[in-house]
Amino acid sequence: MRKKKPFRVLEERLKYNYIVIELFKRRKIFSFGLSTSIGDGGIGHPEQGTYRSYFEAKNAALHRVVDCHKSPLQHAILRKFRLMNDLDQPLLFDDM
Repeated sequence: MRKKKPFRVLEERLKYNYIVIELFKRRKIFSFGLSTSIGDGGIGHPEQGTYRSYFEAKNAALHRVVDCHKSPLQHAILRKFRLMNDLDQPLLFDDM
């Protein structure tokens, strides 16, 4: 089976740490795939969720990153990522 091409990829790397969010769009439904390596742990989630907008899917992925990385070291590293500043942004462009 061939891998689906993402609608948009959000990626940020800091030395050996990274966050990669692949956002998929099918009709008017969005979903995300997530891969991270933060400090001493990492996660990988294939395509997940059904969201009405790009921003809902992106914010859900960022919340998943915070929920999965719980140690103080990981939270200190997460604060350095520019992507993590976008948590809970208002859905201004909901029709995207």
